[in-house]
Amino acid sequence: MHLSSGEDQREILPSSTQKTPDLCLMRSPRWTAIDVETTGGSKEDRIIQVAVVSFSHGYPISSWALYIKPEPWRDSHFYAQKTHNIPKDLLKRAPAFSMAVLDRLTPYLKNRTVVAHNASTEIRFLKYEVDRLKAGFDGGLEDKDLGWVDHIEWACTSQLTRKLYKCSKAPNLKETCSFLDVELITHHDALFDAKACGMVFGRLRDAAGTSEKERLRYKHETSPAFGEKRSRE
Repeated sequence: MHLSSGEDQREILPSSTQKTPDLCLMRSPRWTAIDVETTGGSKEDRIIQVAVVSFSHGYPISSWALYIKPEPWRDSHFYAQKTHNIPKDLLKRAPAFSMAVLDRLTPYLKNRTVVAHNASTEIRFLKYEVDRLKAGFDGGLEDKDLGWVDHIEWACTSQLTRKLYKCSKAPNLKETCSFLDVELITHHDALFDAKACGMVFGRLRDAAGTSEKERLRYKHETSPAFGEKRSRE
């Protein structure tokens, strides 16, 4: 997920999501990677593509992705459209975010370690959509336990990379994939980004089992400037 320059990315998260990178989450042999593409970076913007990829012991085992129609309709901001390049006519034929969509996401996210690159973005937009879903129902959700959404165990691959490799700035997904030799087929397509993010998390799990000296030697030999200068990708 990429939020363009000019979009406000500094919204304060709820205290429950303001966590430092937790290396304990990296011990789990199973995790789900998630990525979303959105119409922009504000609270009024919407998810227009979501993808989840389930991993076991470092390998992807299942995935699900969907384009989502923003309802009511909302055009993507100029920089967001330039980034994800998702055609309007495709989105107008897509389903809106609904309980059925959340039901498809639930097995991937509930009681799982969930990883994302710049995870605060995925956290915010998933909660925005669930809150809108709740607000749009006049009853009918009483039998739905949606509290789990607020208690997802998140791990941010950007912050974990920064922590493990002593970067001065959190690297973006494209830079991180290049640094860790992870294939990123089509950047800013949610499914490919989610798969790459999950693979990055696997690499970071391996790296966490080595010494800091070994990690910094790898950085020095591979890309000394990694994490020291952030691009706009």
